[in-house]
Amino acid sequence: MAQLVADLDADEFAVRQAAFEKLKKLWSTAEPTLRAALAGKPTLEVRKRIDELLDQLHQHPIPAEELRQLRAVQALEWMKAPAAMDLLKRLADGSPRLRTTSDARSALDRRNHR
Repeated sequence: MAQLVADLDADEFAVRQAAFEKLKKLWSTAEPTLRAALAGKPTLEVRKRIDELLDQLHQHPIPAEELRQLRAVQALEWMKAPAAMDLLKRLADGSPRLRTTSDARSALDRRNHR
């Protein structure tokens, strides 16, 4: 995914456009990478394309499968059972490219700061 973000600044338009389209298909899986790229002070071209991708991401409804996973993480966060906490920890240890992983990490942070 980092290579796709780098390709947004390629000299060739076709390479930039192909990277844009691939990132768009990755849906919210790409969001953490895109936000990290923005924090790294990218060129104006890259910033423009990332902003467009993030705008499109937030204009469309969350796909049903992703929404189901988000709700499952929320339910685990609200539960008091130790087994729910253990499952949240296992989800938080998943791939950083998955939204479920970042959602679980956020849920654990919120629980730890209550």
